[in-house]
Amino acid sequence: MPGDLEEIERQLMLITMLSQEKEGLTADEIKNRFLRMGIDLNIRTIKRDMDTLSEAYLPVYEEEEGRKTRYFIDKYTLKDVTFTVSEVLGLYFLKELIEPIKNVELADDAYALIDRMIVSVPPISRSYIDQIKDTFKVDSGYLIPDEETDMKLLDDLQDAARVKRSVEMVYYSYSSNNTGRRIVDPYVVYFRDGNYYLVGYCHSDNDIREFKLTRIKELKRTENAFEYIEGFDFDEYRKYSFNRLRGDGHYMVKVRFTGEAARLVKEFDRYRADKIEDMGSGDILFIKEVSTLDEIKRWVLGYGKDAFVLEPEELVKEIKDDVDCLREQYSKV
Repeated sequence: MPGDLEEIERQLMLITMLSQEKEGLTADEIKNRFLRMGIDLNIRTIKRDMDTLSEAYLPVYEEEEGRKTRYFIDKYTLKDVTFTVSEVLGLYFLKELIEPIKNVELADDAYALIDRMIVSVPPISRSYIDQIKDTFKVDSGYLIPDEETDMKLLDDLQDAARVKRSVEMVYYSYSSNNTGRRIVDPYVVYFRDGNYYLVGYCHSDNDIREFKLTRIKELKRTENAFEYIEGFDFDEYRKYSFNRLRGDGHYMVKVRFTGEAARLVKEFDRYRADKIEDMGSGDILFIKEVSTLDEIKRWVLGYGKDAFVLEPEELVKEIKDDVDCLREQYSKV
């Protein structure tokens, strides 16, 4: 029925609630907090969840308060943990790596945690750390967001995904260059290249779609419960993306790279391929399944004459058309 939660989801929400309350919560207070999220739990279920968490050796406990029981959860502590000098320097490395995105949700917690760990160990000479920083750099540019994400929007989406409630949004679509209203079942929020994205079922398109959070202009959670469409798997969903864009198609792309391009692809773009085959004389065959041809076409064109598309026919035609347009444009120069 609406408001039902899987047991593990419910217990994770319970842990989060208790972690945020130093004074603990009674069963009635927990029930009311769930009610405000549209989830109706009975007291017996809450008590059973507390017993389950205790049996799992999580740091939960209870205290009697008159006729009521107040539930608490302790913070985790690390005792008798020692670090080697290399590990401490590794913490400085991680801190510098995260620093460009320390204001991003979750990254801020990671940055603060690393900073606390560094403070907890004997200080290392500042001059020595500076010397290391002068000779070893971390380029985190690809992690820096192109726009700042609305943290309330992110929290609202995560809550909607957790309790499986559809959302109504006003969204600007980059591909169509239009802004419209949609009903979406939020499945997964994920972080990539400095930005947050939502993957969910779009009722307007009747299919799985991906939404960049910074393009969501308005968001409102509905009371409509949803279930994942059969067979949805996030890893499988992302498998057919060449870079950021997702499409409705399914294409097996095969590109022959020669000369310097073959060496560059093997060295820097091997991770993009599903498979790379050696064709002899230094040539390689790059094989990748994608759902849209736009991104991979621009990538192939960047290698010029040293990249020759063998399949699919649609991509061969698109590249021919682009080459013809370029020839016509440059013939006027």
